Amino acid sequence: MYKRLRRNFIIVTMAAVFFVIAVMIVAINIFNYREVATYGDRLLDVVVNNREFFDRPNMEDAPPEFDEGFFNRPKTPEMAYETRFFVVNYYNDEVTVDISKIGSVDDNEAKEYAEKALDKDKSRGTIDNFRFRVTRFNDGRVVVAFVDCSKQVATANNFLTISIIVSCVSVLIVGIIVFFVSKKVISPIVKSYERQKQFITDASHELKTPLTIISANNELVEMEYGENQSTHAINKQVVRMNSLVKNMSMLSKIDEASRIEKSEFSLTDTLLDIIDAFRPSTSKNIELDISDNVNINADENLIRQMISILLDNARKYSLTKIKTELSKGAKALLVIRNDASNLNDIELKKVFDRFYRDSMSRASETEGSGIGLSIAKEIVNLHGGEITALSENNEFVIKVTL
Repeated sequence: MYKRLRRNFIIVTMAAVFFVIAVMIVAINIFNYREVATYGDRLLDVVVNNREFFDRPNMEDAPPEFDEGFFNRPKTPEMAYETRFFVVNYYNDEVTVDISKIGSVDDNEAKEYAEKALDKDKSRGTIDNFRFRVTRFNDGRVVVAFVDCSKQVATANNFLTISIIVSCVSVLIVGIIVFFVSKKVISPIVKSYERQKQFITDASHELKTPLTIISANNELVEMEYGENQSTHAINKQVVRMNSLVKNMSMLSKIDEASRIEKSEFSLTDTLLDIIDAFRPSTSKNIELDISDNVNINADENLIRQMISILLDNARKYSLTKIKTELSKGAKALLVIRNDASNLNDIELKKVFDRFYRDSMSRASETEGSGIGLSIAKEIVNLHGGEITALSENNEFVIKVTL
């Protein structure tokens, strides 16, 4: 229990830390790459509308795109010389190329880039490390301008790499801290659990002796004065209390178990065997829909206990019938149904809670302590399975996947 609780605490904590860091890194890098695109678009506006500025840069007459703080860079005359771009013009079936402001692209490559940009059917976009803008004028002229953003892209890529490395190191450091701190964090919970477990164990032992004495004295009274309504009621409550003590002890042992002995066996044969033994204890109609040759790898004794609990629960609360289904897909699926009344009064999310009983059950004379389904759930959890309760067509249904 201690190891499982500590492991779950570490997993949940690290998952939360990883999620927060991942969201931050993704958000920051998305913003960073969008800034690169914005940088390219603002330069393209200058290239298309004020290309002469790059030939005679005068910062006093600089376009508004070169305002102070543009892409976190101060406005300087060098910006005009640092900007690398090329332009392809289409007019009256004539194509002209201006590559005077770039050295990494020739005429043919410039035309190829322009064709790709036109094929995208977008006014702005990115091809390789170039940001492009397609401008169509009223006189039929089409201008496709490209700005080289390779430096900005490289900076963004470097930031992405560094941020991922820093994030991984941060997660690792946090993981080490959580690993050592987790022991202290969960220690109050462990102590509380240990006290609870010790109380259950002590209470179980302390109750056995008085229950035995009460039962023995009740039998003496019956032998001397004969069985009557009072002795019958005492005997019934002693049986109920013995069952409660037994279930509490079993629940404590299951909580303490960290490993179980598994072996492969036929769930079909086990289920049929339990149902055959179960039939004489109930007058309800039992319907079967059980597939052949359903084998699982599990602790057979615990699985028998779990099935017995579920069938006994169905027997207690069914009106006329119990239906048991067993099928095999990716996993074995066991379904136990019983018709029932007042299903709206049952909180399905709580039926597996310890000592939970709905108000109708408490008010009725139906025996039970609310521990049985808790034991069944713990057995299923030990096997890595899943157990759920639901209401379908006036039936209480429990589904177990193993």
